[in-house]
Amino acid sequence: MICSALGTPYDIDTNNKILLLEDINEPAYKIDRMLTQLLMSKKLDKCCGFILGHFTPYDINTLNLIKNILLPLNKPIILGFPSGHAYPNVSLPLGGNILIDFSQNIISIEPIFK
Repeated sequence: MICSALGTPYDIDTNNKILLLEDINEPAYKIDRMLTQLLMSKKLDKCCGFILGHFTPYDINTLNLIKNILLPLNKPIILGFPSGHAYPNVSLPLGGNILIDFSQNIISIEPIFK
């Protein structure tokens, strides 16, 4: 959906954001195409980090291509976060403020409603 919205009024703002990515039933070559499109559009460069949820069914080729595209960006990455279309599934508030402490492996979610 992110790639489909590029250049439209629904295009996401990735500037200084942590981008959560997950997908279901997409072969590695399609994930490669979508990530390359995000890379070429500079969306990935603007992110301050990435959380990668479930990519089901699991495919080592998908994991390797994700690493090949994201690791050179030299940004923090969480791999295998239990979020997406599989179990277990931890929900994160889209558009919410979160803090990731990589030294303690902690994700803190700031309340949306105070």
